[in-house]
Amino acid sequence: MASSLSQKKYNESEKVKKAYEDYINYKDSNKPSDYSFSDSGLLKQTQDKYFNMPDFSYDVQRDPIYRQYRQSYLTDGKKAMADSIGNSVSLTGGYGNSFAQNAGLSSYNSYVEKLNNVIPELYDAAYSRYETEFDRLEKQLGYLSDKNEKEYARYLDSYNIYSDEVDDLRSLYLKQYENDIDIQDSDWESAYKMAMAEQEKEREKAELAYKYYTEQLEQKRFDDELEYKNNISSSDEKFREEELELERQKLENNREQYWNDFNYKNQTILREDEIYTLWLEGYVTEALRALEISCGNAESAKHKALLMGFNKKEVERYFNNK
Repeated sequence: MASSLSQKKYNESEKVKKAYEDYINYKDSNKPSDYSFSDSGLLKQTQDKYFNMPDFSYDVQRDPIYRQYRQSYLTDGKKAMADSIGNSVSLTGGYGNSFAQNAGLSSYNSYVEKLNNVIPELYDAAYSRYETEFDRLEKQLGYLSDKNEKEYARYLDSYNIYSDEVDDLRSLYLKQYENDIDIQDSDWESAYKMAMAEQEKEREKAELAYKYYTEQLEQKRFDDELEYKNNISSSDEKFREEELELERQKLENNREQYWNDFNYKNQTILREDEIYTLWLEGYVTEALRALEISCGNAESAKHKALLMGFNKKEVERYFNNK
């Protein structure tokens, strides 16, 4: 009975199974996905525009508004020039002259001058549009960055709630497991103590039986010797003493064999991890003896000890001295 009790094994209870399933199911089913900003595309696009925005430059010839002004002023200038020349010619009786040409050219140049005067205004307008676009990108980038931070903060809150719940479920599982171990260890220890008490009773009964047995043998030997002495002559006394010595030696051998057999049958068979622990703690002889009992014979125990990593010299010394 003691041997079977030493092979104790943990049996998982339903509470522990459920606690473990709850922990695993929640951990796998409720884990938040990796964080992703809802406007990540717009944020990247705004960042690219903002950080890669070139320095301001203005090319009046590429300004479509300037081209509109230019077309309008030059057209009006040509018309004014033609009107001035016509008026001048009519005043001179219909003949062209340098005065008329100068008057027309002056009218045309006045429109060209008006066009040139528009350029600074167009430059300022272009620079204002550049600054407006830069400010717009800066504000949009700030808005998107704030939004990203708020979304990430909400994500962290939800992830922390998930992590706390996972930790709580794991702690509950470990607590149930430890309770299981404590209860089963207590039950096993109680059963083991009862088995040891029962074995002790059996041992005491065996000792009493053996004591009675040896007393009967001694009494019989004494009676036989007394009878023999009464029946033999003095010349046979020495021979009888030798026989008694052989008988006494045989009795001692029988007694030793009896106890060896009794102890062997009632020895506790240790598990391999228990034997290995004995060896690690320095109880080499006890570990090898326990291994020999577990294996049933010296050769198997020796081979097993070497496989388990026992010191080869210690193993050889133990089994060679047996």
